[in-house]
Amino acid sequence: MIEGYTALLDRRAVGCGYEALVWVTLSQVTRDSMTDFEEAVGGIDSIVEVLRMMGQPDYLLRVVAADADAFESIYIDRL
Repeated sequence: MIEGYTALLDRRAVGCGYEALVWVTLSQVTRDSMTDFEEAVGGIDSIVEVLRMMGQPDYLLRVVAADADAFESIYIDRL
């Protein structure tokens, strides 16, 4: 059975030609801290994938931006 459909976008055409992987280690790993973190990053449109890791680091984020300067702004101001 068909589980779904996928659209593949040209990231450069939509202004997201820069991609970075960001490792995240929480200062405390509790159910509440993980829930809080996941809710916070869920509100950042530039984060297109969040993977929960087992051990250190706690998360791997895939972040897209227009360029390195735009990524740095997301990293400094949002993360």
